[in-house]
Amino acid sequence: MKNRNVIFKILLPPLLCILCLSYINDSDFYPLEFGLIIAIFNYNHFNFKPYVGVIVSVLVSYVVYLLAALSFVGMWYLNQSMISYNTMNEGLIAKVITIISVCFIAPLLLFYLYGFIFKISKSKNSKWVIIISIVTLIFLQINDFNKEANFSSIKEYDYFNLSVYWQFVMALAIQLNIYQNNFFKKKLYSS
Repeated sequence: MKNRNVIFKILLPPLLCILCLSYINDSDFYPLEFGLIIAIFNYNHFNFKPYVGVIVSVLVSYVVYLLAALSFVGMWYLNQSMISYNTMNEGLIAKVITIISVCFIAPLLLFYLYGFIFKISKSKNSKWVIIISIVTLIFLQINDFNKEANFSSIKEYDYFNLSVYWQFVMALAIQLNIYQNNFFKKKLYSS
């Protein structure tokens, strides 16, 4: 019974993120929704008082969102100023910069900052969860780019899919890291 409760606590936030994204039409609210869901489902795992933890979780979500966007814009303009515009395909540049911003910078920032907010033990399991989530995001992003192979500029790419799978993977990874002591030990001993 306890295993089911832990699995439920791990899986419900990522699924709820997907459900909420389907009803939210404005991407400016994606970080709010993500931060609230993670905070509400983990209110008893904060390093702070719960109401402070909820506020900090939402703030961290927005900070990561904005820093990922700023890193994308910064790399884009740096690329445009350093490399001749005609030498590389704009779509390819956008893909590489998106992968760096969304699949590396944002997850690493989120894991790092949520490590201060929540009681997460640093273990081999948590490192593997981080590595696997980043590799999964890269794989999903490349797969999504292959589906959208016809887009030739950054303006033509649909970022909704990116938000859906990013929030699902990251919420699942955060939940696994928060509940790793309950989940991984029980799985190891029950085998």
